[in-house]
Amino acid sequence: MVGKYDHLSTLKRKDTNPHGKLLYKSDAVPWLSEKVACHMLGLATEIYTDSNIFDPFVGNGLLQIVSQVRYYNQIKAFYGIDINPNNVATALANIQLHQNTSVLEARIIELQNTGEIPNRTPKDFERLKRAIASRDVLPTPIWQGNALNFDTSYLDKDVVIVSDPPYGIECPWYDHSGQSTKGDFLEAFLQKTVENDPALVVLSIFAHPNQLEIAKKYLSLDYNNPIQGRRIIRGKVK
Repeated sequence: MVGKYDHLSTLKRKDTNPHGKLLYKSDAVPWLSEKVACHMLGLATEIYTDSNIFDPFVGNGLLQIVSQVRYYNQIKAFYGIDINPNNVATALANIQLHQNTSVLEARIIELQNTGEIPNRTPKDFERLKRAIASRDVLPTPIWQGNALNFDTSYLDKDVVIVSDPPYGIECPWYDHSGQSTKGDFLEAFLQKTVENDPALVVLSIFAHPNQLEIAKKYLSLDYNNPIQGRRIIRGKVK
């Protein structure tokens, strides 16, 4: 009998969404579009380049994949954890899939067609092919871990946290009676973030005033904007 978190056995291809047709998707992971992922990584890399990015909620690995496609020369490494081992397996499968040149090219073309990245020339594709052939790809180590108990002190560069925390109605900490369970979880996560003292934080949070007020308690925001039903924020810890 297949267990709830058996690796790879529960992976499914996301074929109905044109943005996700090349990705495996874990049923437990809310969908994040390339548009939002590109926007978040752009906010991070416009301030810090050659930094270590850390994602405490890896999910299906989309942020890591977009970083390989669009920001591979602006990030030193992209670390990530997820408490669900099936999500970790999903993300690792997606990243391995996108180290295939033809799949990576298809992903770039998709992003070009949606206007999320500038058109790349044949020379750009050749450069990517050579990088993949020589294994000169963006390091994206991922492992199982708890977002409320993470530690980035071992990283040797400025750490930028970029993440899409799962604050949807299907998450186990959502209180269907309307209480502030989501807010309580965000507050606990931000408290842990402050302990780690990252150089910068970029998050996609639940589009609710309560979430924004909690974020402002711990972060000095210089960017705050709604996008696709979420709110993207950027700031430094207070």
